[in-house]
Amino acid sequence: MSGVIDWIKGNLLIVICLVIAVAIPPVAWVFSSKWNTAVHAEAEQEFKKLDGNIRSAARASYVLPKVRETEEEISVDRAPNGRVTSFFKEQLEARQEQVDRVTEAALTFNRRERELLDPELLPELPANLSRRGDAVFRLAVAIAGDVGQGGPIYERLIERHGGGAPLDPVELSYRLDDFSTEETERLTSASASASLSQEQQREVAEKVVQRRLGEYAAHARQLSFYATPESFLAAPDDRSSSSPPIWDPEGATEQAAADVFRWQWDYWVIDDILAAVSLANTGAGGTPMIVEDAPIKRVVSVLISPIPAGAAPGGEDEPGRGPRGGAAGAGGQSHTGRSPASGNETYDTRVARVSLVVDGERLPVVFDALASVNFMTVVGLQVNAVDPWAEMAEGFYYGTAPVCRVDLEIETNWLRGWMTEYMPQAIHDRLGIVTPDSAEGDEAFAEP
Repeated sequence: MSGVIDWIKGNLLIVICLVIAVAIPPVAWVFSSKWNTAVHAEAEQEFKKLDGNIRSAARASYVLPKVRETEEEISVDRAPNGRVTSFFKEQLEARQEQVDRVTEAALTFNRRERELLDPELLPELPANLSRRGDAVFRLAVAIAGDVGQGGPIYERLIERHGGGAPLDPVELSYRLDDFSTEETERLTSASASASLSQEQQREVAEKVVQRRLGEYAAHARQLSFYATPESFLAAPDDRSSSSPPIWDPEGATEQAAADVFRWQWDYWVIDDILAAVSLANTGAGGTPMIVEDAPIKRVVSVLISPIPAGAAPGGEDEPGRGPRGGAAGAGGQSHTGRSPASGNETYDTRVARVSLVVDGERLPVVFDALASVNFMTVVGLQVNAVDPWAEMAEGFYYGTAPVCRVDLEIETNWLRGWMTEYMPQAIHDRLGIVTPDSAEGDEAFAEP
């Protein structure tokens, strides 16, 4: 054994070479197998990637989105083709052009030819406190009057649409007294007696009644419908409606701007309602009909729901903070699927509760007129009987057609595409409209 060890010591280099020669093949085989697996996996992954690129280049997805709700989206997955690509490109451009035309037509229809009551006050109030207070106070008085009886702004609006107040009872009383005196003097001068007989008294009384009816009818022939500014003022104790404006020049600027915008918006809603009344009362030749012949005889009241969403700074729904009304609609959806608090980014809905005295047989004319003037839809209807003689005692002469009172709930919809131009920041916040300035401010204060 010692001889073997001595030989190994004497030939150590040869022994080491023999050990290495024996050990390398199995070790190399193990490591090469692992390397081969990794190289194979990498090559397979690269192949799949290239194969996917080749396949995707050989297929294309062509999509035409739907334009109408009743349409279906058109989607085609196929190999690319120049003619197919051109066809879909032309169709997409044509559809986009159609959408743009419809959008512009909708904005024009919704906006109409509206003007601001006071361009100085919207979208932002004057910076000078005294100037701001004077301007807003003048507008409030012009809307609601000195004692909440309705101001000249709504008087002019009613007159522009062909309406007016009933005959002044005081003036009528003077006329009838003069007429009665004239008849009495005529009869007494023709007889020897200084007083009238019972028969003559009945004759004078009947003539006074006929004269009263004649005065009512003559006044009605000067109007297309009855309406007064008081028709648009909510009762002070009506918590769901705004009462006449009360302006405190020391109040918050944001809330004052929100008030002014609401007064303006209410005016536009009422303008649309009266425009629809005027349209319904227009004859075939474009001539306004008189009350006796018109389908709508009287606008009894128009109350408008508050601006939807959360409360504006200062509390938008506080009593005594706005000139117009608003009780219709409690925020729930109607059969149209819309609601004042729908939360969409395209339009806002305000519900008007409108009471009218109409010719009961021509009610569809009223609905058609509302839809023709603007985006207005009747979502509620209640019909009540009317006593024409009781109405006539208050100065309202409707003619011989059977009339009834209809209480309508009307959805009025307003596109933000043009409305936001006039909205103060307080209204943007109330409606949840994000402006570029507010978005930049949010980013500035956002945590990194």
